[in-house]
Order: sequence, then C-alpha cells, then structure tokens
Amino acid sequence: MFSRRLALLVGLVSLLAVSAPAFAVSITLEVDGTETGHALRRFNLNGTSTPDASGEVLQWQMTDGQGVVSDGNTWGSMNTGVILTGVESLLKEDPFVTNTVGLINPLPFAQTFTITVTLPITAFAYNATINSSIGVTVTDANGNATVSGSSVSPTGIYSGLVNGVTILTLMPHSTSVSCAASGCSTTASDNTALPQLPAGPGVATSIGITLKVRLSAFDQVGITSRFEIINVPEPTPLMLLGVGLVGLAIAGRRKRQQ
Repeated sequence: MFSRRLALLVGLVSLLAVSAPAFAVSITLEVDGTETGHALRRFNLNGTSTPDASGEVLQWQMTDGQGVVSDGNTWGSMNTGVILTGVESLLKEDPFVTNTVGLINPLPFAQTFTITVTLPITAFAYNATINSSIGVTVTDANGNATVSGSSVSPTGIYSGLVNGVTILTLMPHSTSVSCAASGCSTTASDNTALPQLPAGPGVATSIGITLKVRLSAFDQVGITSRFEIINVPEPTPLMLLGVGLVGLAIAGRRKRQQ
C-alpha cells in the first residue's frame, strides 16, 4: 500500500513538473549617463512568474519587498539613476516574448536606458518573424514643455534577438518620439513587421527583445513590445501541383465563358 501511494505521489510531482513551465528568463537594465560624464549602471531585475490558464504562457512581473513594481510602488531613486513604474514580460517557448516597461528619468540630464529580456528555449527552426511590434509613449513629467525619447546610433529603439543577435529592428535610428507643451504626452508605434517578415533561416536556442531609448531629463516613457519567430513550411511539390491545377481550371472556365 505504501509503495502504491509513493508511486502515485511521484507521478503527480512529475506531472506538475512537466505542465508548469520553468523558464530561465533573464531581464537586465542599463542606465547610461556617460554622455554627460556620469556613471554607467547595470542591474539584474528580480521578479515573480505566474502561468496562465493554459500553463504554456508565463507572466513575469518585477517585484521588490513591497510587492509588484507599479505606479503606486516604484523602484529606484536618483541614486540608481532611474525610477521604474513597472516591468512585465510574457514568455512562451513556442516561442514569443513581450517586453513592457515604464520608467522615469529622475536626473537633470538626458540618459540612455536599455532593458533586455532573454528567454532560453528548446532548439527551434525558424524562417520568419510574426506579430512583432513596438509602441512608445513619452510624457513631459516635469512640465517644462519638452520631452523626447529617441534611438541611439547605430541601433533602433527595438531589437528582436535570436541567439543574442538582432534579426529585427523597429523604430530604427534615427527615431524620435517627442512633444512640446507643458505636461504633454504622445505615442508612436512601428508595426512594419506585421503580420510577418522573412528572417534567417536558422535555429534559435534563445529569443529576446532589447529596448534602448535616450530620454530627456525628468521625463517619463512607457514602452510595449512583442517579438515572435515561426517556421513557415516550404511549399511541397504536391502543393505546387495543386495550385497549378486550380489555375488551369480557372483559366479553362474563363475561356469557355468567352
């Protein structure tokens, strides 16, 4: 009886281990004020992960000692050179990733902020990107009637990564999202990768998104982004034959009608 119960318990634990994704995601932040003679700071961000109802998609959220980082529970200060109002990522080994971040530049000079999400995956053959995009909203947080979030040469604001190498750039250099009124806010997006673009081909063992933006002093930016790769099947000889036969049938029908 004991052996049977032990076997049942081991089986249940194994089932849970298989059904619950355990992604070794890495999320890093770099704050660069060196253009104005200030420090370069790097942070590895910590968070918690929760699977969705399917168990296949994981929602990662940055947390601190008080809970999830948000507008009401910010992380950072003038000492860190950044105030984060939220960092979130959706992850799936199918594979896709999202990278959503909100931050404030608390210092009296422009800084460059780089946040990277990296997801190791099981080897995945790909030849295209799909449903990949970015949206950027900048806000004049200090009311001085100017705000700007811009790309930094030579990269764009968005880099879709496979095995650490950029295969998709959105909002390429030189992109600038800005407005010039007290307390103003404006949004720009780049959907040129929708619905899909050819890429590679290759075999991915990791995917990710790097967001890199230079933000004006005392201002705020929010960025949403998504990156996904797929393997589009090559047309088979049978499929090509079928397409050809359909074309011949349509051509024949038109000729008879004439």
